[in-house]
Amino acid sequence: MQLFVTYCSAEKAPDEVPLPALARYRSRRIQAVHEAAEKAGADFRILSGKYGLLTAAQKIPHYDHLLTTDVVARHTALVGGQLDEIAPERVVLFSRPVAEDPQIEPYREVMQQACARNGIAFSVIELSDGSLDGEVLAD
Repeated sequence: MQLFVTYCSAEKAPDEVPLPALARYRSRRIQAVHEAAEKAGADFRILSGKYGLLTAAQKIPHYDHLLTTDVVARHTALVGGQLDEIAPERVVLFSRPVAEDPQIEPYREVMQQACARNGIAFSVIELSDGSLDGEVLAD
C-alpha cells in the first residue's frame, strides 16, 4: 500500500470543538493531496507537529504548535510507531520546497527518518503553490 502524506498548516478552523483533521486545517495543498490519494487509491495522512500522522477524519482540537528541530528525534519515534500500525510499502511526502519555507524542514526530516527506521521506501514530491502534477501521481 502506498501512503500519501503532507504536513499540517498554520491556518486552522477556529472552532473550539474537535473537528476532523481535513476540516481543521485550511489548506489547498492538504485538500489537493487528499484528492490525489483518493484518485490513486493510496492511503492519506496529515503530519501534525503535535499529533503525528492523522487520518482525514480524525478529530482534533484547535491548537497551535510548530514542529522544531529540537524535537525531531522524539517525533520520529512517534511517527515510526504510527507507521508500524499503518504498514505502508511506500510513503510519498508532498511538500513545498524547503527553500520556499524553511519551517517545513523538521517535518521532512521526521518522515524521512521514520521511513528509514521502518525500512519503508520514501520519496518527496515538491509542490509549487499547492498544485499537483498529474503525471507524477500516475506512477
